[in-house]
Amino acid sequence: AQSAEATNSRLESQRNKLKSQLANIQTRVEQAQKRLDSANSLERSLNQEVNAAKREKVQLIAKEKSASQRLQKLQRSIKRQRQNQRRLSLDNERLKQKIALLETKADKLD
Repeated sequence: AQSAEATNSRLESQRNKLKSQLANIQTRVEQAQKRLDSANSLERSLNQEVNAAKREKVQLIAKEKSASQRLQKLQRSIKRQRQNQRRLSLDNERLKQKIALLETKADKLD
């Protein structure tokens, strides 16, 4: 009977030790699960930020392209205006010369 009681006591001690180990393992598992949940939440948040940044990048590229096209159009317009200005200036000079020549002829006629 003493031997059975000693065995029971030893088994009870082992059982309590195993229960304690199991409780510790369960606590660590819960902590790990919380860290995993937190990491997953952070990943989702970061993915949302990355997606928002990608959308913003696409929008900025589109705006840049549009601005570049407007700039090219304005540059072509400026070039045309300068060409027109040069042409008008040359026409003006020719007309001044023609007027001067006509005035000279008119003075000779007087």
